Amino acid sequence: GENFSVDFFEDAQLKKQILSRRIIYSDKGWILEDVIVRSFLKDGRLHERFYKRKEFKFDFDLEDISCSVKNYKEISVFELKKMVEKLKKMGLSYEKELVEFHSRFSYPFSCFIVMFCGIAFSLRTPILSKYRAFFLSILITFVYWALISFFRVQGENGNIPAFISSWFPNIFFFGIGLYFILRRQSF
Repeated sequence: GENFSVDFFEDAQLKKQILSRRIIYSDKGWILEDVIVRSFLKDGRLHERFYKRKEFKFDFDLEDISCSVKNYKEISVFELKKMVEKLKKMGLSYEKELVEFHSRFSYPFSCFIVMFCGIAFSLRTPILSKYRAFFLSILITFVYWALISFFRVQGENGNIPAFISSWFPNIFFFGIGLYFILRRQSF
């Protein structure tokens, strides 16, 4: 490859930067040509070293920087967890992958949650008309899916933690269904 650069961060501070005109992968590691290694010191000074050719050991493999990209929605949970850890270690954005990881566990509960809210309405059919209960169930379902989508986007953008973005809609609507079942009064 050409025009390679990698940054190393510690506590959100840039500590080291490696720039190279050319990078070559071999079984021994990475060989960089025309290299500049910059170290950012605590006192604000910059230290640079130049190399014509130097071998480096990096934490990433050839597959990590090659053009073939796996879609995170198509890989297993274990591969997704490894991807999140690797992206975190490399200092890259990993919010979408982390939200997808948590959603893999929270999403199957959506059928249970919608069914649970439906039970709350079915217990009240003598009080409510069947049509009214049906349309309320449909409305609740649409609100539930909208809330799932809203929280997912917020989590992927890093506005809220991934765990909360995946699980909050389930917890919220489970609480609503539980409240109406225990209360047993009309809406």
